[in-house]
Amino acid sequence: MITAQVTHAHGYVRLDIVYPDQKHHVVQQLRNIAIAQQYVNFLDRQYIITKLRSWLQQRRFALPASVSTAKLIVILGTLDRQQGNSIYKFVADNQSAFESLAPVPLSIQYNYYVNFIKPIIEYCQQDNAGSNALKSEG
Repeated sequence: MITAQVTHAHGYVRLDIVYPDQKHHVVQQLRNIAIAQQYVNFLDRQYIITKLRSWLQQRRFALPASVSTAKLIVILGTLDRQQGNSIYKFVADNQSAFESLAPVPLSIQYNYYVNFIKPIIEYCQQDNAGSNALKSEG
């Protein structure tokens, strides 16, 4: 999801971080590549949780009778406080629950689902989800 270009310079690592929407761009300096990898993985998890939680809140209002929406929101809140890759497994395991909440193609929310939520679900299905490779410049 999140990509980071790494530049090594004078005893630190400079990360040029780009979010999937291409609008959010962050530059961060860290002590070493291991810390940089942890930081990017943390940002990746936070991005996924934030996007899914926001979308689920919207779907909760669009589908007020949906029990699965409330359940998914509660579980995301729990996963937000955990470290590790549990968010990726949770999304992959609950793919059908997320997809059942997708808006219809004529909805104004459909474009957001296709451009942000569906790619998150597909990313979490991958075997290497959560292990972002840092691209090094040298």
